[in-house]
Amino acid sequence: MPSPSHGGGGGGAAAASAPTSGASAGADGELFFLVHQYLVENNLHDTARMFERESGSFFSLRRFKRAVIAGDWDEAEWYVSGFTDVDSNPQSKKLIFELRRMKYFDTHDRMEGEKEMQILSNDLKLFDTKDALTTPPVRDMLLRRDCAFEELKGLIEKNHDFEGKLKEFPKLETRNLRTIFGAPLISTRGSRPPALAVHRGIQVQVMECENAESKEKRKTWANVIRPSQCQILRLHDDMPAAEMHELRYMNLGHDILALDSSGVHKIWRWKEFDQNASEKLWRPALCIGVTDRSGSSTKELVHCFAVSRSESYAVSTSGGKITLFDLPTFSNRKCFMNSPPAATFLALDAQEDNIIAIGRDDSSILIYNFTANEIIKELKGHHEKRVTGLAFSTELNVLISSGADAQLSKWGTHGWEHQGSKRLQVPTISAGRFARTKVQFHHDQVHLLVVHAAKLAIYDAAKLECLHQWCTPKLSRRYITHATYSCVAKMIYASFTDGCVGILTPSLELGCVIRPTAYLSGPSSDHAVFSVLFVYPLTIAAHPSEPMRFALGLSNGKVVILEPLESNRSWLNPPLSRPPPPLPKNTINGSSNAVEKTIPESR
Repeated sequence: MPSPSHGGGGGGAAAASAPTSGASAGADGELFFLVHQYLVENNLHDTARMFERESGSFFSLRRFKRAVIAGDWDEAEWYVSGFTDVDSNPQSKKLIFELRRMKYFDTHDRMEGEKEMQILSNDLKLFDTKDALTTPPVRDMLLRRDCAFEELKGLIEKNHDFEGKLKEFPKLETRNLRTIFGAPLISTRGSRPPALAVHRGIQVQVMECENAESKEKRKTWANVIRPSQCQILRLHDDMPAAEMHELRYMNLGHDILALDSSGVHKIWRWKEFDQNASEKLWRPALCIGVTDRSGSSTKELVHCFAVSRSESYAVSTSGGKITLFDLPTFSNRKCFMNSPPAATFLALDAQEDNIIAIGRDDSSILIYNFTANEIIKELKGHHEKRVTGLAFSTELNVLISSGADAQLSKWGTHGWEHQGSKRLQVPTISAGRFARTKVQFHHDQVHLLVVHAAKLAIYDAAKLECLHQWCTPKLSRRYITHATYSCVAKMIYASFTDGCVGILTPSLELGCVIRPTAYLSGPSSDHAVFSVLFVYPLTIAAHPSEPMRFALGLSNGKVVILEPLESNRSWLNPPLSRPPPPLPKNTINGSSNAVEKTIPESR
């Protein structure tokens, strides 16, 4: 199936010149619904997305909202173009204009001058923009997208091109779609194509889609799709919900420290030997708020923290000053480094805990001794955009930096001299907030995991040479949000914007995919895929001593811990074809409530 052609240029897509009416009645409608249900239940989500658009039968507001909130304006306009175009009616013209206007504001906030001019001269030339582009309606990027979605939703609901296409698909009685396709075609009279003739066309389309999307699936890997196929612990949290941006296990795995998008730290603690204790949310007295960011040039705030080797203190920032605080008590020791430029990544020197590397919004890196309140060195001139990742190697005595420019740089830690740079070979994508690159050293302190929205790679840090790589499928709008080594570095956990979690070998061979239906929905709603489309992991933390256990920080502010079944202590070959045995009472950190008990589905 051809790759979608995204927005920009003239008038929004000829494919929408004659939007089809919703397939909402009779045999045709049932067939459309059944095909869509088949695609979703078989995890062919990219095919389902294209089927919705190309058939023009159903517009998913949830799918559209997800693109808007992620700032993927090209995807949002491409999806809309299957149902209407800029010349169809005033609501459609306003809709396309608002999408392109929001794209312009996001580009302006990221200070991408050349792209701004392209949007003005190409995407917005059809519209009267003299007063509409002067000031963004809301300064905060994420809040602006929320407000934009509500306005865009109103335009869609009032637009007759979308009439009858906004309702959820009904749940049809389960049946084998291949059996239906195998039924004989019956010739009928009438100028309108009969349902069984329509079905022949759908048959060809679905098989093509399946062939295109299943190439990757022909490789053998485990596919975890139900809660009954893994052990799940959902951490209790009755505090206000905000996106979870950073997670870290501490205290030999008995604590989890988190930082959310409101700038608040949370910590969950387990009692080591108390067999009856469930997880407890311990509320720290310190809340590092995002209000202290005056003068920051970062419109989309970055929330990050780093913990000392002894786990006695941490440094943290949410767009303003950097705060140093004690971990046992959460008492505030000191604040330093006023912005601008805002800190965008923090890393403590692995050999000297009083030395911190501060990646900044202006693409520079500050080496700072916070004990002596002394700037040791400013490293600059080798990144074009803000710094998004830092990692120290004690073996090589280097600091590796990565940026939103998809570039790696190596710095010697003795004299802080620049030792080389390497630009990642990645496709040009509109990944929005996920357009960043992060780095993490393997335990050998030589191999480097590089995480980009469209690519995972393993580098030899000494040579800055790529050894292995894994890229997201070309037709996919799925972006990588985070990835990390397991505690023994025998696996790599990666999370995606579609809610999936991939588990890969150190050579980046995919061994297991955990679908969001496994950890976001209960056993009674395994197939309610639409209910989980908006929630996805933003960060992953690997347990420090249990290699198969990891925690996910989700976009809805929740934290979920996952582990394979006791019967097969591995993610790479879980028993997926038979009902699991009864879950043991005492599984995670000695907690009787630490495993979500589920009843296997009836066969």
